[in-house]
Amino acid sequence: GVNERSSCAVSTYAISGSASGIGAATRKKLENDGHRVIGIDLREAEVIADLSTADGRTGAVSETIRICDGVLDGLVTAAGLGPPVRGELIAKVNYFGSVALLEGLRPALARAEEAQVVQIGSNSSTTSPNLPADLIEAYLNGDEEESVRLVNLTPRPFDSAVAYGASKLAVSRWCRRAAVTDDWIGQGTRLNVVAPGPVQTPLLQAGKDDDDYGPMLEGFPVPAGEPATADLLADWIVFLLSPAARFACGSPSPWTSESSIPNRAGPPRSPQPRIPPWPRGSPRAWDLAASSSISWVTPKASPRPASTICLGMALIR
Repeated sequence: GVNERSSCAVSTYAISGSASGIGAATRKKLENDGHRVIGIDLREAEVIADLSTADGRTGAVSETIRICDGVLDGLVTAAGLGPPVRGELIAKVNYFGSVALLEGLRPALARAEEAQVVQIGSNSSTTSPNLPADLIEAYLNGDEEESVRLVNLTPRPFDSAVAYGASKLAVSRWCRRAAVTDDWIGQGTRLNVVAPGPVQTPLLQAGKDDDDYGPMLEGFPVPAGEPATADLLADWIVFLLSPAARFACGSPSPWTSESSIPNRAGPPRSPQPRIPPWPRGSPRAWDLAASSSISWVTPKASPRPASTICLGMALIR
C-alpha cells in the first residue's frame, strides 16, 4: 500500500552543519517549502554536538532520534572542516562524524520507508593526486586512531589537504558501498553523494585567507569564472531529497564547475591559471618522503611538488 507518511506534504529532515554554508542554505530552502528541519551543529541548532568526538556523535544521534520521534524522512550530512584546520580534526569530523550519523540514524530513516539521504562529498576525490591508499583504507576500516596517525605523518600545513581529500574520497566510497545493501536500499532508503568543486562558504574563505593555502586556492582552475554559491548547491541537494530523484541510488553527483575536467578530459580549450610556486622554505615532495616515510609522495610517482594536492582541494560548507 501507499506509505501514509510519503503522501504528507511536511517531512522531517536532519542536517549536520546546519548553522553555516551549504547546511544552512539547504535548511532555509527546506523550511521555506514547509518542511521540518532538525539542525545538528556546534551552535544555533536543535542538536548541539561536537562531531569530532565519540561522545558528541553518540549524543547527536540519540538527541536527533528523540526529537524526530524515531522517524526521519531525510538526512543531509554537510558538517565538515577543511584547510587550514589541522588534519587530525578534519579526519575526525569529515569521515568519522559523517559515518556515525549515517549509521546511527539509519533505523530512523528506514522507519519512514522512503527516506532520502545526501552526503556532501567533494571533487577533491578526483582532483587530489597521490592520496595515500593506507589512509583511505584506515578510514574505511573505521580505524580512527590509525587514520589520525597516518594524517599526522604529513607535516603541517599539508596534513590538512591530505586529511580532507582522503576523507571525502573515503566517505564517498563508503556511501556507494552501503547504498546498494539491504540495510539501505533494501529498507527503501536512498543514499547519494553530491561532490562539489569550490563553493563560496566560510570554509572556503578561511582557506583563501590563509598564507599557505590562499595562493594555491586562487590558482585552482574554475572555468565558470567563480565558485558556486551555497544556495545553488542547496538546490541540487533539495532535488536529491525530492520524489523526482528516487531513481538515484549510490550516485555521486560531480557538481564541479568543470574544475576537474583538466584532469580527465585532455588539454583544456583555454589557458589555465598558472600554478602558484611552491611556498618558499617549504619541503618539496622528495623531502617529505625522506623525512616522514610518506610512500605516496616520490619524485618518480609525482614530479610536481606535493602542494599540487592542495590545488585539488574543493573546499565546501
